[in-house]
Amino acid sequence: HAIAITDECSFAGIVKAHAAAKQYGIKLIIGSEFNLIDQLQLVILAPNRQAYSELSALITLARRRSPKGTYQIALKDLEYNIKHGLVIWIPGRNKEHDMQHGKVLKHYFGNRLWLGVQFFYEPNEKQYYFN
Repeated sequence: HAIAITDECSFAGIVKAHAAAKQYGIKLIIGSEFNLIDQLQLVILAPNRQAYSELSALITLARRRSPKGTYQIALKDLEYNIKHGLVIWIPGRNKEHDMQHGKVLKHYFGNRLWLGVQFFYEPNEKQYYFN
């Protein structure tokens, strides 16, 4: 019933997505994906206007710090800048690193933090995620 559009540190696809979602009667959830300098991958979704405003400001902050076409954002930037967005964390492959960051993310976002999983069908992938 819904689809999320999450360009990397951008809202580039939301205009076309909005038109298509309206045409087909699908709810559109706006978001953005970020690869943080802390070696974290997050998707932040904006379920309401307040969250959209926060996410827009975060994208602006990240883009202004870097040369054109790039961005830079750190975990500490999210603590006070994302108060209403929903955060999907996609853990990496370093369990110790992930445990440390997971605690910080839980502290920052509480029940607005979700866990995302990506499967690339690499050798031993099932062993990593399910053991």
